[in-house]
Amino acid sequence: MKLFPDSALYQLEFDKVQTLLQEHCKTELGKSMAAGLRLHTHIDFVRTALQQAHEYKQLVLIQQHFPNDYVLNLKKELRLLEIQGRC
Repeated sequence: MKLFPDSALYQLEFDKVQTLLQEHCKTELGKSMAAGLRLHTHIDFVRTALQQAHEYKQLVLIQQHFPNDYVLNLKKELRLLEIQGRC
């Protein structure tokens, strides 16, 4: 069930949001995740994302350091560790 019209991404200029977000990313993994960003309609996902954003904002406001420097992209290594034949 679709909760928004097909033109919503265009009307919200979602492509521009993605581009701006990618420009702020420090790593290729972050840029890749920003490029794959999409609208979500599942309330649990939205609540979790909002809570995480709120927590990060609080750290910024109280000038606490968040260790997000030099994050390694381990996707290839983790893929090698996957169990074969898993559903």
